[in-house]
Amino acid sequence: MVVLSRIIPFTIVLILLFSSATFLYENSGNPELHRDAASFIPENATAVAFVNSEAANVFLFHSRKDSGIIFSMKQISDAYLIPPIVKTGESADINQVSCFQNFPVYRVDITGNQSAGISGLPVIILSNFGISPDNFTFASPDPGVFIAGNITSVETSLISSSVREENSLLNDINYSAGFSFAYYINSSLARTVSGNYTDNILTATILTRSIQSAVAISLALQYILGKGFIALPTFDSVIILVPGNNSFIFLQYMLIKSILSMDGVSV
Repeated sequence: MVVLSRIIPFTIVLILLFSSATFLYENSGNPELHRDAASFIPENATAVAFVNSEAANVFLFHSRKDSGIIFSMKQISDAYLIPPIVKTGESADINQVSCFQNFPVYRVDITGNQSAGISGLPVIILSNFGISPDNFTFASPDPGVFIAGNITSVETSLISSSVREENSLLNDINYSAGFSFAYYINSSLARTVSGNYTDNILTATILTRSIQSAVAISLALQYILGKGFIALPTFDSVIILVPGNNSFIFLQYMLIKSILSMDGVSV
């Protein structure tokens, strides 16, 4: 009986979402959107991260007080009619809250015992990005694409794809890496920080405002970080090399990557 009580509500939800999705996909030409998940990143986002997993490409963005997560599933199935943030075994209330630019926008409220679903590290990640793990908003403007966050970030993301203005931070994203990131720094010494994790090494680049700043920052970082880190000044930037076995920096990578357990919700 417990199993049926969980399966039946999700079955009803999936039927409703499938019906909505059919309408959505037939009307996705108005307004015209890019068919690229990166196009949904707001042009004014100040931080962008990219994770390449077997199940999906995932973008995380932060813009002022709003944050969002964009999932681009590599293979579309019924399990992904609901964002993969919602895990199998959870109880959830899903309701349409608006229809923005002809795209239904839904609100998810996780209810009941969450110990088998969103807990631990995913909660930390969502909370750090300003997204509540208990309730969030999402839209699916294209088959296999999900935008999750609060209603402002979801709507801003939809607008960004239709106006066709690309965020400049995407130029620093390495799509061939397992994990890549870029963000602006509000500092008199540095402009941006970008990096990627590949082949068990995290490489980061700090773009400074002068050669003098690069030298000063590299010396300070080498002193603070100590052994296991390499900080090299190169003209107006600092290159940092970190072995993947370094527990401090590798933990940060694993925290973000842990959001990618693509269980989805299956019928």
